[in-house]
Amino acid sequence: MKSQVYELKKNQIDADSIYGFLNAFNELYAECTDAEKKQFMQAFIERIDIFPERREDGNWIRNIKFQFPVPILRDGKEVDN
Repeated sequence: MKSQVYELKKNQIDADSIYGFLNAFNELYAECTDAEKKQFMQAFIERIDIFPERREDGNWIRNIKFQFPVPILRDGKEVDN
């Protein structure tokens, strides 16, 4: 799993590489110990920003910063994240 995350980090991410990784994710993740799951999440996520209090819509999470670039599309165009 670490090698797949490393490959995502070092290579330009495209839809095919993300799709391939996510296809295998559920199966691999289910077989991991709790310690391995934590280690994986730490390799995948740089930080999670939360609101000081739960919002009216029930959300706590303000932003998730990943360890690799994640393209965001709005109206069919990529925007900075």
